[in-house]
Amino acid sequence: QALLPEYLCRLGLTATPERHFDDEGTDFLLDFFGGIVSEFTIADGLSWVNPLTGQSPLCEYEYEPVFVGLDNDEVEDWLSITRAIVRLGAQRDQETEEKRKLLLIKRAAIAKSARQKPELLGSLIRQLLPIKHCLIYCSDSEQLDEVMEVLNRLGRITYRKFTGHEGTAPRSDLGGLSEREHILQSFAEGVIEVLVAIKCLDEGVDVPAASIGIILASSKNRREFVQRRGRLLRRAPGKEKARIFDFVVAPDFPKKGNEEVASVAAKVIGSELERVVEFAQSAINSVSVGTKVLAKVADLEIDS
Repeated sequence: QALLPEYLCRLGLTATPERHFDDEGTDFLLDFFGGIVSEFTIADGLSWVNPLTGQSPLCEYEYEPVFVGLDNDEVEDWLSITRAIVRLGAQRDQETEEKRKLLLIKRAAIAKSARQKPELLGSLIRQLLPIKHCLIYCSDSEQLDEVMEVLNRLGRITYRKFTGHEGTAPRSDLGGLSEREHILQSFAEGVIEVLVAIKCLDEGVDVPAASIGIILASSKNRREFVQRRGRLLRRAPGKEKARIFDFVVAPDFPKKGNEEVASVAAKVIGSELERVVEFAQSAINSVSVGTKVLAKVADLEIDS
């Protein structure tokens, strides 16, 4: 409603002009601003050198997909929901669409909270020790609690959660900083080694010191993963590169018995791998990641 026709001079700046599941809103924005008139991509930010600084605006990064399987119960639940989605067919009436949406949310929750993730996270962090300037992105408060349990068991890491509930008012006991500012400053200084976050670090919060990102769950919203990668590619003193670890649920579903369900499941996994490919394209280890992804695609028998 704020985008009024009376505004004759208009400038829209965004990393993600497409609105998720909102074609009408996307078309309206693009029409209001006259379409996309200039682009500066992640690849541009990594390759273009600023003549004033002698550096590219973004630091280079390594990308590692961490493939996560599902246990037998999770596979059965996934396939049961997928069968229900298939039974809905191609109907597009409102009631069917609501049922389909609820089933898709329920199925996505299985991937987000896959039981293998805490164990794989603990193993990964042990490999990264000593660790600092690390962001861990969680899907919800339940997963955040699981991550903090993993960090507690490791016992050698200072961490804080960053959820959006931290205070923003200045406090005398924190030298005039708000709780949020104090956490971010302590993180930048290395006093806090790990921030465990939900959503609020996706965009709008600048944490240039962050050099390691662990993404435990991603939605299908491209805006989310673009913004998360952007958090990690900011330049900071002493920061030469970033490392991104992306937990990707890619279970091996049974192919025999119900080819239609297996086909749907493969498409879902394929959409996950689309994000992996985009992340990998600009990474300095893109060749090795590509080899790893192709091996996984072959293993899952997905049409590449």
